[in-house]
Amino acid sequence: MEAYRRLKLETILNVRDLGGWPMEDGGTTKYGVFLRSAIPEELSEKDRQTLRDYDLSLAVDLRGSFEIKGRPDPFARESWLEYKNIPMFDEAAAGGQNNYPSAFEKGFFWGDQYIVMAESHKDWMKTVLDTLAGARGAALFHCTTGKDRTGIVTAVLLGLCGVAREDIVADYCVSQCYLLPIYVKYLLPDRHIAAGTSLDAPFFSTAPANMETLLDHFDKQYGGINGFVAACGVSAETVNRLKARLGGTERK
Repeated sequence: MEAYRRLKLETILNVRDLGGWPMEDGGTTKYGVFLRSAIPEELSEKDRQTLRDYDLSLAVDLRGSFEIKGRPDPFARESWLEYKNIPMFDEAAAGGQNNYPSAFEKGFFWGDQYIVMAESHKDWMKTVLDTLAGARGAALFHCTTGKDRTGIVTAVLLGLCGVAREDIVADYCVSQCYLLPIYVKYLLPDRHIAAGTSLDAPFFSTAPANMETLLDHFDKQYGGINGFVAACGVSAETVNRLKARLGGTERK
């Protein structure tokens, strides 16, 4: 199997392997273990074969039922892998019926929102990590664009393996480049999500400060990502399994 930092697929954008990042105790994270992505529009036969060759065995959908109703996940229809829905938000929240500020309004800051998301959904984080730790082959996880909920999970996985802070931030930032084709569609008049706005809206940003703010919070409140994961109720066994899978070695 060839290893890619970014998989150039036809029907899914922002598909990236978590492999290839240097770890603090030597070595690099392993390719072919975890993939992050935006939601697939559909799966072409070529993309389907690429992912099967990648030994993809699990797709984890982080969206709520409201989002899934509007855009069903094609992975759920595939018989060659396991599909699991682990929503961060309930149906009302996903539909915008909540008190969260709008990411299309001036003054919105993703860093503050990521802290709220992480602190308010610790049970969700535990379920996601437990599920990913138990995957047989490669596991892919996604939300809608693959930058926010997906970005938080990615930061935690890389942090557990001792990937440097600046590399975690760098991995987060690149989504804004790869998502441009989706963003342009969002601005079309017939799209409700961002009609009448521009690409300068905070929603589209994956600026370094967004992720740096979340990592600062983990450091201040928990002594780092390991402490946050422990506060989520994730067992040492699960953490060790994740580190063994992505990092390649078990930590005693």
